[in-house]
Amino acid sequence: MRLSDHAAASEEAASITAANAADGSVTFANLYFTEADAGKTFAYTMTESIPAEAVATAKDGSTVTYANATDEQKGSCTFALNGISYASSVATVWIKVTDNGNGTLSTEVTYGEKSSTDAPTFTNEYNAAGSGTLGVNKILSGRGWYESDEFHFTLTPREGAPMPTWTDSADPETTWTVTAIKLTKEGLVYTVSADGTTKDVTVHGSLHVNQTTKTLEKAFALDYELADLDVDSETGLPATTVFEYLLVEDPADDSKQQADGRFALNDLYYDTDPRTVEVTVSNDGSGGLSVSASVDGGTSLATFTNTYEVKGRIGIDVEKVVYENGDADLTWDEHVWSADDSYTFTITKDKDWYPDLVVTAESSSGSEPGSEGSESGSAGSQSGSEDSQSGSEGSQSGSAAQQESEVQEQSIVLTKNSQVADFVVAVDEDDFIWRNDEGNALDEDGKVITGDPIDESKYVYLSEVDFYYTVTETAGAGKGVTISKDSVKVKVHAVRSETAGIGEGETSTLKLTVYYSTDDGKTWTKPTNELPITIYNEYEATGEALVDVSKTLSGRTWTDEDSFAFTIKPLTYKDGEETKTSPLWVVTESAAGDDSDAEGEGSAAGGEGEGAAGGEGEGTAGGEGEAEGSTVTWTAAESLSATVTTANTKSSADADSDSGSGVSASSYGVTQNGSTTYGTYWTLPYRISGSGRQGLGDL
Repeated sequence: MRLSDHAAASEEAASITAANAADGSVTFANLYFTEADAGKTFAYTMTESIPAEAVATAKDGSTVTYANATDEQKGSCTFALNGISYASSVATVWIKVTDNGNGTLSTEVTYGEKSSTDAPTFTNEYNAAGSGTLGVNKILSGRGWYESDEFHFTLTPREGAPMPTWTDSADPETTWTVTAIKLTKEGLVYTVSADGTTKDVTVHGSLHVNQTTKTLEKAFALDYELADLDVDSETGLPATTVFEYLLVEDPADDSKQQADGRFALNDLYYDTDPRTVEVTVSNDGSGGLSVSASVDGGTSLATFTNTYEVKGRIGIDVEKVVYENGDADLTWDEHVWSADDSYTFTITKDKDWYPDLVVTAESSSGSEPGSEGSESGSAGSQSGSEDSQSGSEGSQSGSAAQQESEVQEQSIVLTKNSQVADFVVAVDEDDFIWRNDEGNALDEDGKVITGDPIDESKYVYLSEVDFYYTVTETAGAGKGVTISKDSVKVKVHAVRSETAGIGEGETSTLKLTVYYSTDDGKTWTKPTNELPITIYNEYEATGEALVDVSKTLSGRTWTDEDSFAFTIKPLTYKDGEETKTSPLWVVTESAAGDDSDAEGEGSAAGGEGEGAAGGEGEGTAGGEGEAEGSTVTWTAAESLSATVTTANTKSSADADSDSGSGVSASSYGVTQNGSTTYGTYWTLPYRISGSGRQGLGDL
């Protein structure tokens, strides 16, 4: 405190400075008067000494220190230091000196207009303010950011906690209260209100997604003043105060609540779990407030993870086509299925990391990868009914294993009651992760992501990807039908974008399309109802015909030297407008009788499995036996010859033309009415064969 004289009462000093005591009182050093001062009244000014480093805000908005302030600024501005504002008021002190006539002087001190004896009071105000931050971290799991992405949050105070404020630089006198926060790719936006007016303001602009963490993170300010703090009941001073808020993410207006209670829009599921935010505010005694926020007892970062979840499914229907001879004209009619017919088709993923296949009770008789035996067992239960009890048990076991699950390989048995193999592929968001040929996830630089566990934030999600599968026929029990050695390649083309999905069973952002190839991927065709994925099978029916020729001698008896030769040749004839030539088959067979036996045993073993009881893999034996069985070759001959003699105990077929040909000739002799007739007959094989709709074999 400084006391300055208007007219110096002492030549020693023009002013006196004193500091306040602990109780706030200020006592200046004594002023001394002499006899010459008697009868006079002296005036003094009392002002508070302001530290040179104290600062104030000038009228033009600039900050000025007391040391650099003009006289006008010193008189009009309030200067403060360490939270204490200094009084700029000036008090007048009057001292009247009186001679007591006894060698002493007395003084009378008054203040202001000389009428008050109360000492002036200088009031200093302590104020403090502080600001903390509450971070909002938005993570998108399963996909990157779309330009249209924006996310809304609401911060709700509890028990009167103050809300963040925002000041408009164009109108600094108005205090706007933040009522909601919106996080977009363009920036952090406050919804603020004041005096009945509400508006959105961008407080952080030009945000960029962190390409390393694939997150969008920004913090908004939590501003507090000393008046916001609770008051200590004992000291009457501001006390450390904890404010509580509730922060939630608001789903988009057009999102829909799903069966599990979550809200989703375009397959993006919102993280709507509320976060409890505690903000601790304390006075540091130096004009500042210490502000620290914690979310659910942790850091000052509220992380909300929205997950992109697509679980599309698409069917791969494979049709079995077998044709057989339907009439005497040898035209092909669709094969009529019998209870004994069964064919097993197996689909496998070309790479282990391709999407799995869905096994359902309606579409499959097997349950686990590699369960060929189980599938063959089901075929057995369809065709073999010797043990109905065992078959029933097998069916029950099979059903128990047919609960919906995802497998890497699946086999389906086609029977008279189920003639189309309906395979189902399940695709989800993880199938769009960028991978190398070994299935390792790659980062944005094309490098393998390592670590245990893997940092999933480094995943790169593709918008378009192809998955490949192979369909083969692995077993069959149709009479006259040879299992197809051909395989069909299947491609599932998956596309995801903001508006990709359009088909039944597809999500709004996922589109799945099936293509197939019969030339090992050189060309691809989209299956239709008229042109489905079809596997054709070789069909062959064989038989034999007896062709008889006889010779009778009239007028004499037969001698051993008699010999008469006959030749059989194919005939070309007209059948309506069509010219046909009858075949004359020569059949050769490799010496592999043991393999043929193995084929029969294997097929039988495959049929013995009832339902899941056949899961030991016996069906595989049948397939191997058939593959290693005898080789039969059919060759068309130009002619076959035979002779008629009295030697009726052996074949006399032409050795040059049909020796070992599988064509047999037998001779005979018949005596009737005194005349003997000798003859021979051929046992000629014939067949009907073809491959699906490929055409008809010859008779």
